[in-house]
Amino acid sequence: HTSSVTSSWTGLYMLRDAALIKRLEAEQRAVSGPLDGAKIKSMSLLQACVSEALRLQPPLIFLMRKVLEEQTYKGITIPKDDIVFLSPSLAGRRADVFSNPNQYEPDRFLEPRSEHRKFTHGWLGFGGGRHRCLGENFAYMQIMTIWSYLLRNFELEAVGPLPQPNYEALVVGPTPPALIKYKRRSTPLI
Repeated sequence: HTSSVTSSWTGLYMLRDAALIKRLEAEQRAVSGPLDGAKIKSMSLLQACVSEALRLQPPLIFLMRKVLEEQTYKGITIPKDDIVFLSPSLAGRRADVFSNPNQYEPDRFLEPRSEHRKFTHGWLGFGGGRHRCLGENFAYMQIMTIWSYLLRNFELEAVGPLPQPNYEALVVGPTPPALIKYKRRSTPLI
């Protein structure tokens, strides 16, 4: 569920920016040939697009952890056995970490900006610390493979306004309808 939702949000955001699509198509042409792990990993712009979609629309809007030992943080005592909630949704829109925090700007994940590196846990797309999602690398590989195939083989365009998040679902995806217009390319990019 989380990868399919992230694939959806990635497309819904990036297809609203024609200049970005041109850059993504150029990136696809630059790696040319059949896809493999090394080629997928080399697509820094596409990875930034996925990361930016995760920043704005994380599939899990909060993470919970049980406090195993009493902790003090900034003068506040957190008792043992309490539950601490962390919200990737709120963390991803912190103005002290991300400039224009409500705008889709994949370049914030690329040099020289690298805004996600301002703080140790400034970006929480896959959680953090020792409980960070074990499927992170697989998720990027899967989502980037899907979008590479689509970008190479179809002309794509977002239709209508950006959907609102569906907070009634366990994994927060776009509220229908989430429409994309597509046409198979007469000649694939690659």
